[in-house]
Amino acid sequence: MFKNIIDLGVEINLGVEFMTHHNEEKKAESKEEEAKVEPIHPSESRGGKKRGLLDTCK
Repeated sequence: MFKNIIDLGVEINLGVEFMTHHNEEKKAESKEEEAKVEPIHPSESRGGKKRGLLDTCK
């Protein structure tokens, strides 16, 4: 009886490896790329001229 339970457990574990949706998730994780971001230095201007509240309305 114990041998059958162990064999069943092995078959279940191997079955997960062959399921396509599990393999697709692993492939999708490996395809993720890091975003290339350049750091902002404090001396750089990062925006335009500050506008007043009335200047923002059309």
